[in-house]
Amino acid sequence: MKKIILFLFALLIFASPVFAASYYGCASAAINADSTFCATPSGSCAGSDPVTAATALAGTHTLYANGCTVSIPDSFTATAISNADGDGAGAAVGGGGYTLDTGTVSGKTITADVTAGGTATACLTISGAGAGTPVDTIVGTVTGGTVNSATGVTDTHTVGTIALTGSAVSGGASTASGYYVTGTGPVTISGSCTSNSAAAGCVTYVNNGSGITIAGDCIGSQTGVGVGCWGLTYTTTVLTVSGNLINGLKGGAISGPVLWTPVANTNYALFPKDASYTRGTVDAHAIMCPATNSALGGITTVTNVLAGVTYGTLTGTASSGSGGGSWGF
Repeated sequence: MKKIILFLFALLIFASPVFAASYYGCASAAINADSTFCATPSGSCAGSDPVTAATALAGTHTLYANGCTVSIPDSFTATAISNADGDGAGAAVGGGGYTLDTGTVSGKTITADVTAGGTATACLTISGAGAGTPVDTIVGTVTGGTVNSATGVTDTHTVGTIALTGSAVSGGASTASGYYVTGTGPVTISGSCTSNSAAAGCVTYVNNGSGITIAGDCIGSQTGVGVGCWGLTYTTTVLTVSGNLINGLKGGAISGPVLWTPVANTNYALFPKDASYTRGTVDAHAIMCPATNSALGGITTVTNVLAGVTYGTLTGTASSGSGGGSWGF
């Protein structure tokens, strides 16, 4: 009986599709083609033990470009796509990357984190002029790499909307942004744009008349001069932000032409007050300016916020009478 139980347990484990693996690009081909990835890398864009597309795209694996250029013609799911060196000092290499052309691919969804590595190339390059109405979507976190120009996403597309359902985070070098836009096509980002270095979380370098909208927060760097959301072209407004503006100790929340259009009376801008400021924390070391209620005077404490209203981590106590909370601004 014991042997039978052990056999059934082993069968369950090896039959389960949930275990994560790393696969390495061994051909510059479509991500959903058989033998684009191998289980064993053997140098740049080379490997052995090729795997089928069904295996590579089972949904729980990390797919390293390994020096190959891998195109994305259809929706897929993975833990992450990356152009980092997937096995450290082993046979795999960094570099290569993934491409999405909105002119030929529309209405598709990439469900995976997008993670750049240590080479001066984007992990995912988006280009093309699509049909306009369909949306190509990235569901995950986009992260820059460790050297200059190692962006998570470089977006040059001109027609067709790209939607990031997730957040963008800068890498460790001054131009290793999370999401970097050089095209004029519309981009929407549902999450936050965060800088943890000298690079911007999200940045646009053109007059993007179609608009870049960020529903989440813009968060500046605590350690470097990186900006959360940065519009690098000063002749027009290119970024619209509706979340909170959280300045870091050294990097600002926003820079350049940015429209701040908060959607809730709880949105705020947070600034360091002294060197003991902790990014994102509302306490004695920070100054918080409410977005919509000018009568609050710009510096918020619980005693001048309407009772029951929350700003950051503070809940107001101000009231027009003993009943509490009836006084409106």
